[in-house]
Amino acid sequence: MRTVFLVAVAIIAVGVVAEALLVPIPSEMALNYVEGFAVFDGRAAAAGQNLYADPRTHPFTLHVYTPLYTEGLGALIRAGADGLLAGRLVSYAAILATAFLMGFTGSRRTSFIAWVVAVLYLTQPLIGTWGPTVRPDSLAVLFSALGVVCIDRSISSRSLVLAAIFFLLALFTKQSVGMGLLAAGIFLLVKAPGRAVLLAALCALGVALTALVLEWTSNGWFLFHAVKANLAPFSWAKVSFLEKHFFLTHWPALLGAFTVLAFCAFRRRFSIYAIWFVTAGLATVSVGKTGSDMNHFLEWIAAAGFLVANQWPAPSSTPRRAAIRVAGVGLAVGVLMVGLYNWNLQRERNSWILPARAQFDAVATRLSSREGPIVSDDAGLLIALERPLLLRPYVMAQLAYAGDWDAKPLVSMLDAREIALVVFEAQPGGPPGAARYTAPMREALLRNYRRIGAYRTHANFEIYAPRDTRREPAVPEQDGVEPGNS
Repeated sequence: MRTVFLVAVAIIAVGVVAEALLVPIPSEMALNYVEGFAVFDGRAAAAGQNLYADPRTHPFTLHVYTPLYTEGLGALIRAGADGLLAGRLVSYAAILATAFLMGFTGSRRTSFIAWVVAVLYLTQPLIGTWGPTVRPDSLAVLFSALGVVCIDRSISSRSLVLAAIFFLLALFTKQSVGMGLLAAGIFLLVKAPGRAVLLAALCALGVALTALVLEWTSNGWFLFHAVKANLAPFSWAKVSFLEKHFFLTHWPALLGAFTVLAFCAFRRRFSIYAIWFVTAGLATVSVGKTGSDMNHFLEWIAAAGFLVANQWPAPSSTPRRAAIRVAGVGLAVGVLMVGLYNWNLQRERNSWILPARAQFDAVATRLSSREGPIVSDDAGLLIALERPLLLRPYVMAQLAYAGDWDAKPLVSMLDAREIALVVFEAQPGGPPGAARYTAPMREALLRNYRRIGAYRTHANFEIYAPRDTRREPAVPEQDGVEPGNS
């Protein structure tokens, strides 16, 4: 029975990984809003440009993350790699490494259960959607997990130094992935307060020195990009909506994690993984910040996996009764059903990619003859057309609302009709949204530009061209493709 179960789990694992490697990762169009802009950031790093430049100068953009992932992507691009493909492979490699670490570290305590949990981690809907994308989250979570594992294994001085390095790598990959460090601090504060002080001192020193260097090399703009520009408005209604969606789509994993958490509390088992699960869960309220999305749950789902993989009740501690064996069979069947369901869900969520790719290519071919700068919410289109980045709409609009950027230069370009195309995300036939374009920008666009078409990939995109251009054939409307998650 166990052999059949493990073979079935292995098949699910191969299927899930193959789905990621064959469908989203090779795609030559952006899979969500950030991907294309992340590639432009990588290209800037590859060219040796300052990632944290003055956003008031061209190109009008912000680099909202700490630099490690982007600099690594830049190194790969400089070596000749394609930005989209390289960025996705790095992200998904981090997902696979996290799953392996989950199974490897937990197997000494929970045997094959840990490897089953690692496979189920790969099948989670969140991992299928956000794992194979050009974003720093997955790599940051891997570094955070490595730091937690170091503290779990040993609290010697060498282990603390190694853990501090991993936690610093996590923070400078993405500054919001820090709950592993907080969990380690709480764990050490109870177990060995002196070690907690040492870890805190090492990390504080590392953060301060690295931030000072980045602030100096960026001419005083690093903290503005990575900290101040990220202080966006907050909505509890958004927190409620996204938390509810996450629970509805990941309830089996969360049920398992909360069950193990209750077992740890009942047995008074003090576990760093339990603390990490709690702190990472509390940190998900950050999704209420304007611009945040479901990727903020990635550290929590990883923490849930590590908790179950490492603290699942050992079979030897349970009486060997027929009822328990029957329950075990039922649990195995449930696990397989969840894995198969998630695998099928991943395939369904990726089903839009191949049809959308054909239509995206058609749009790019039609627009390739247009000369001049382009402003686009779909940065993947800029990459396909081999055009430079002029504006990163969302972050600059938010900067304008905060009073930190004057959009007059862009409004003047729109009024002068110097921009060849404006591609913005909106409902079919709808106007540009206020989140990405300020009122003066929208007014100038509608005053001086006309709609020439639309297409759909991960979202709906409207295409506008200057009103006084020669009447070229409009871009065909692209219908019938359900957009993916943006």
